[in-house]
Amino acid sequence: MNPDERLDKIFSDARAAAPDIGKVEAGFETRLMARIREELAKGERPWFSLAWRLVPVFMAVTVSLGVWYYASVPDNPVDMRSMITAEYDDSMSMNFLNGG
Repeated sequence: MNPDERLDKIFSDARAAAPDIGKVEAGFETRLMARIREELAKGERPWFSLAWRLVPVFMAVTVSLGVWYYASVPDNPVDMRSMITAEYDDSMSMNFLNGG
């Protein structure tokens, strides 16, 4: 048998064989929890634990911004459409004449 044919046969047999991952899957959760427990015992905290501790601060800032916005809304709100389109023709002609 030619060495190239033999190598091709070995590769085709390897592709046909299903990998046995049963041993890798066994005890995955146990290994993961042991690693987490070990890191916590060292005193190392994950970076996202700080974000979870700051959630009440973020919530307080969000609620206070909402209260501030609600308290500062004027009685006669400004119509944004009229502000944007006010003198639109004049500003467009000035832009055209000024090259802007």
